[in-house]
Amino acid sequence: MRLALIPLIFDIATTAFAVSHTSRGGCDMSSLNSTSFIYTTTSEDTIFSIAKKFNRGACDIARANRMIDAEHLFAGFTLRIPGQVCNPDSSTCLLTRQNATATCVMGGPHDYKTIAGDTIEKIALYKLNVTVDTVMSEASEVEISSATEEIPAGTFIKIRQCVPSACTITPFHFTYGVYKDLAEKFGTSVGQIMSFNGGYNYSDHSDAEAAWITVPMGCANLALNVTVEI
Repeated sequence: MRLALIPLIFDIATTAFAVSHTSRGGCDMSSLNSTSFIYTTTSEDTIFSIAKKFNRGACDIARANRMIDAEHLFAGFTLRIPGQVCNPDSSTCLLTRQNATATCVMGGPHDYKTIAGDTIEKIALYKLNVTVDTVMSEASEVEISSATEEIPAGTFIKIRQCVPSACTITPFHFTYGVYKDLAEKFGTSVGQIMSFNGGYNYSDHSDAEAAWITVPMGCANLALNVTVEI
């Protein structure tokens, strides 16, 4: 039964994650700059400074460039700046702190590779939706003094897994959105998607040339009683 559902789910998945912008009263759409262009980031840039510079929404820029996280930005990124809209969005794409209670991740991963800016707290509550203790307890080899201290990029941290549990894995043509959108749509987490696509940061390519990524979806426990394994 589960396999029979995959083609339908995948067909839904290939549609763009369009975020509607309701036009504010008095907004003259003809006065907006609809030009799209490429901008190369500098070491001084953030997604918010770029949005302010070009009068765009930070999330509109992040989604146009299929970013893993709107705030994960480095010098040398070539970002596609989309046209202006009446109601620019600078909030709905941002990772938010979860009130996590889970002590293991359903369906994996077993290892999480850190990126710049990661902390134990960010990995647990913003990316994997598990408690801070769940991640901190397996990070004894990481030289940090607190859950909010930044971890060197490229560090592997073991993640506790729920047993038995599973995700369905599918290739996905990532033409619009951020990982937060995919996680919400497919019943997974940002951290799980990141773990399956370690070499991906963003894409400024056309829709036809946009990356195919691997997305775990429908992650769930396979029994009422599960054990926590590392």
